[in-house]
Amino acid sequence: MSVETEKYCTVLIHYEKGVPPTSEELAKKLESKKETVQAEALEELVLLMINGESYPKLLMTIIRFVVTSRDHRVKKLLTIYWEIVEKTKDNGDLKEEMILVCNALRNDLMHANEYVCGSTLRLLCKMKYYRILEPLKEAVLRNLGHRHSYVRRNAVMCVFSIVKSFGVEVLPEAPEDIEQLLLVEGDLSTKRNAFLMLVNCDQDMRGKDVVALLKKEVIKTLGYEASNTEGNLEYRRLLIRALHACTGQYPDQAQSVMFLLMDFLTESDQTTATEVVMFLRELIANYSDMRMPILQRLAECVGDVSQSRVLRGCLWLFGEYCEDEALILSVIQAVLAALRPLPLAVEDGAKDKKEAAGDKKEKKAPKITTKTVVLADGTYGTQNVYEGGEGEEEEVEDKGKTDTKKTAFRTLLLGGDFLLSAMVGVSLTKLCIKLKNLPVALRNEVLLVIVNIFKLVKQHVCGGEKCDSAVRLSQCIRAFAVMGNSQLPPPQLAAAQLVQGDWGAAQGRGQLAKVLELAAQNSEWALGQEEEVQEKSVAPDECIVFRQLRERKGGAGPAGGMDDDEDFHAARGASMAQAAADGALFAERLAKVQQMTGLADPVYVEAFLQVHSFDLMLELLVVNRTNETLQNVLVELSTQGDLKLVDRPSAVTLAAGQQMTLHASIKVASTETGIIFGYVTFEKKSAADKECSVLNELHVDILDYIERSWINELAFRTMWSEFEWENKVNINTSITEVGTFLEHIMRNTNMSIVGRSYKKTGDNKTQKKGKLTAEDVQDMLKDAVGIKKLIDTSSFVAVNLYAKSIFGEDALANISIEKLPDGKLTGSCRIRSRTQGIALSLGDRITIVQRGVQASRE
Repeated sequence: MSVETEKYCTVLIHYEKGVPPTSEELAKKLESKKETVQAEALEELVLLMINGESYPKLLMTIIRFVVTSRDHRVKKLLTIYWEIVEKTKDNGDLKEEMILVCNALRNDLMHANEYVCGSTLRLLCKMKYYRILEPLKEAVLRNLGHRHSYVRRNAVMCVFSIVKSFGVEVLPEAPEDIEQLLLVEGDLSTKRNAFLMLVNCDQDMRGKDVVALLKKEVIKTLGYEASNTEGNLEYRRLLIRALHACTGQYPDQAQSVMFLLMDFLTESDQTTATEVVMFLRELIANYSDMRMPILQRLAECVGDVSQSRVLRGCLWLFGEYCEDEALILSVIQAVLAALRPLPLAVEDGAKDKKEAAGDKKEKKAPKITTKTVVLADGTYGTQNVYEGGEGEEEEVEDKGKTDTKKTAFRTLLLGGDFLLSAMVGVSLTKLCIKLKNLPVALRNEVLLVIVNIFKLVKQHVCGGEKCDSAVRLSQCIRAFAVMGNSQLPPPQLAAAQLVQGDWGAAQGRGQLAKVLELAAQNSEWALGQEEEVQEKSVAPDECIVFRQLRERKGGAGPAGGMDDDEDFHAARGASMAQAAADGALFAERLAKVQQMTGLADPVYVEAFLQVHSFDLMLELLVVNRTNETLQNVLVELSTQGDLKLVDRPSAVTLAAGQQMTLHASIKVASTETGIIFGYVTFEKKSAADKECSVLNELHVDILDYIERSWINELAFRTMWSEFEWENKVNINTSITEVGTFLEHIMRNTNMSIVGRSYKKTGDNKTQKKGKLTAEDVQDMLKDAVGIKKLIDTSSFVAVNLYAKSIFGEDALANISIEKLPDGKLTGSCRIRSRTQGIALSLGDRITIVQRGVQASRE
């Protein structure tokens, strides 16, 4: 069915029409010169037509006598009338009268009153007849520049409606006009409508506009006022991440922002600088035409970068993607310039101060002499002459030497950054291997740097000859020996040639492509894109049943409260399934009941704790086990932890053998293992004093407040470095399989693997929100190919996990598991959080459940 022939119902108003008036009666009122009479007649006509009456003869009457009215009420009623009136003949052709209607609509679009213009544009959004809209396109586009935001807002939606219904071909200039509007528009609603139009009509222009807007916001964060605003740094991080995501989808926009973002490489904030280098890494890997300018700019600023991780990323990109000889030479020179002066030597501050103090004592005291001089007026005077002590000139010279600026790059290497040391050696070696005509002087200086760094690593307290960085640097030195045709033992020569071949084969590019593909799949900006919303159509005459308003009768039985659908399902046997579900629910509830007193106590108490988000509902079953009546039976409760009693149980009187259910309400403020304890008091007629029974402790399970969530690796590392509270739990379990233990911990803590977005398909109605099942955990590990391979092939596995509480608290965990030769598992689980409570509570939870599968079930 075409757009124009399909019938739409956008207005539905109930009206008790009784005996409808004739066309002549309505026409007489519409022809009246009083605008109030016209408005009443037009309102009655609209209501009658909505409820099924047809007055085709009145169309011309309205065009002749009502269209020219200036009354706002009449204008508003006319927009509804134009919407519901039949506009075509029986054969589908447009009525001749609609030409006059188009003229009236055009006049309203150019009306001086903004309300008339805006309401007319809203009417055209619902108009699905192109033959009516065609002569109005120019007037609609003109309203995009109207002085009032209300008109501009509706003009954008009108353009969007036309383009969506009939294609962008009918308004080819619309995307460009909307883009120009976005550049100067200040109204947020208009901007939203413009983005909505572009996102559905012109994807490329949408990307361009979004990138331009984000770029403008990034520049704003650099201002002096913005730098003193709270949250400015976090806002800038989010903007850079958003630009990263947008340019990934629209690579043609990357060139407009990459040089702006490269200025943030020298930021002191590690998260911002790291996000930028990851963005540049993706551009270099995916778009070869951008490699040369990006690498040239990186070479210029590498000496100003202060973050180790950013430097390692830049050096890896240099070694992997530099191909041009001139670029390789400039990169090598830039790295060497950042490391000068050579050689690299660790300065002993204490020794230098001691030597300086000793030298100062040995210096001779300054000599002061007094001379008699003749002043300008001819009188005599005295003059003190100061002669400096020995070593003064040397002190000035030493001071000049210490003022030499040293880069953060050099400082990090001297401070013992082993990862950066290894990356410097590997990257410089790769660059020298690629360079065919390597100058001897440059080769010797690079070799000097690598040997110098190797010596620093070897002499460091945490280093040595067998540490990873020293081994890596020794491989670089052997590779240089092969390039210089030096004589090496056969085993070392074979190892050097193997390393040289691997580094020259550019295998890192293939591995990076896999990493980027995995990151794109699990990007939080892409979450929800694959989920399809199931559309459900409901008939307009279908009854709405409010179950709370239904009459309930005790003798109605199970089927007394059923509606038609439930009766139909019951006839198909659904009631049996419901009964089974109720039985399972009862069994689950029964398993959570905890005994608070003994069966031999005068008052038996058992408790059922139910969690409702931030509230706890404690249901207490109190039973009189004696043959006497107990008066003033009162359950006194207290809490430990971040729990607060809101409603306490009231005192009751229990006859012999009687039982009663009491309720208490508890407010929870944070994710922390809480304890509920107390006692029950009661009075007997035969006893003068009250009697008391102590209640068992009731522990609140932290798992009720922990929900599974997802986070990317960069955000995890940032939180890990920021969070202060850490709880380390050593692994001591009877489980002997690494995969089984990991599944066991994840299932019992609701923690998900970092960097993996998990979408559960199928019916989740029976699954609790935020709770992980065994099937969920197995699917997560199955999708995490790298971790699954480690579990199957390696005796050591390290996994990062993440979860979030209902209070918004983040919980991070790093689990390091090693399988010993005897089959036992060892290692540790480190938990970090912003608050102490969740770290300690999760640690206690892991300590309890790690003993084994059977122990956790008990």
